Amino acid sequence: MPARASPPAASIRRTTGWAISACLLEGAAITGREDFARRAGVYLGEGLDIDESGEFAERSTGVYNLVNDDQMLRLYHLTGDRQYLEAAAQNLRMMRRYFDPDGSVFTFNSRRQDFGATVWPEGYCSLYLLTGFWMKDADFAATALYLARICTAHGTSPSGLPWLLRWPGQAEFAVQGTADIAALTRYSQVYTASGIASGEAVLYAPPLCK
Repeated sequence: MPARASPPAASIRRTTGWAISACLLEGAAITGREDFARRAGVYLGEGLDIDESGEFAERSTGVYNLVNDDQMLRLYHLTGDRQYLEAAAQNLRMMRRYFDPDGSVFTFNSRRQDFGATVWPEGYCSLYLLTGFWMKDADFAATALYLARICTAHGTSPSGLPWLLRWPGQAEFAVQGTADIAALTRYSQVYTASGIASGEAVLYAPPLCK
């Protein structure tokens, strides 16, 4: 039975293309369909639109960063190409500067539907944990635990149980982390592309972010 045609690469956002590619590659791995893999290659051939500060062109800390990082990790798993793991890590390093003092996600620089919304970081916990697990980076593991505590304090639960089950050893890796989370939250950073200045206890954005 022929597969339904996927949309032309030029007609969709890159974020959507990455998600479609991950599904196609997963399908190719299961079915052996080489046409699935070839089609994924068309989307992936457009490259990654992430800047040097770690921000995706589809700027959205409350929605699209989660989607993008999730797809980057899936693509790394499916292809073994480390550029996807590095892209997720780069964005997650930036995101450590995008949590407000109460632990919620700073969303006032978003260009999408999450602009100004209150978003808790439950979706980020598994992203930090799996990225840290694969990169053997204790700072990422410490960040995952830090965010998990924030979620618990606000009545939400970290997501990502399927990933914990699929790649055992993450929980043990997390509790072995020795990173100083206090040091991770002391910083001063300016993101010129989006007009954001972030510091230890404050995030500032002009009334209209770029």
